Amino acid sequence: MLELVGFGAPFLASRLTGVAEGSAELMKLLTVFRDHYLEHQTEQSELYPEVRETLDVLGGRHTLFVLSNKPHPAVVRELEARELTGYFREVWGAGALDVMKPDPAGVVEAMRLAGASSEETVMIGDSGIDVNTGVNAGVATIFASWGFNPLADDDPEPTATASSFGELVTAIETVLSPP
Repeated sequence: MLELVGFGAPFLASRLTGVAEGSAELMKLLTVFRDHYLEHQTEQSELYPEVRETLDVLGGRHTLFVLSNKPHPAVVRELEARELTGYFREVWGAGALDVMKPDPAGVVEAMRLAGASSEETVMIGDSGIDVNTGVNAGVATIFASWGFNPLADDDPEPTATASSFGELVTAIETVLSPP
């Protein structure tokens, strides 16, 4: 069942219920699901190992952003519940911007806000959508291989891969270092 996770609630709900994506019936189910999810989302979730320690290091060296296709209120709520909001300059979930990943607009806006060039920017994510977003923005990418979704054969090759949160510091420094 994990292969259904990470492609959005409509995909998951459709596959689990057999109700067609885009149908009125699925939209009703999703409304109930999203309300329930927002009410209970932090009850079972927990941080990956080394998250806070890694963010302590990265936050002292880089301007950090969150760009997610999860609904914006859910992203903000999760970060608040884990006391992580202070690490990020800006947080964008679905609905906070006019487009969603793999459109590069969020990465481009992050670069603008940080005053960073594409050579100074890295997109980190745990799916092919994230790698595609970074490629579309013209920035280095780091694939977080501990996530739910392995890269597909047709996904672009990431600049680097990290197999744990703790490996991100080294991976970022490596891809940002001039050759």
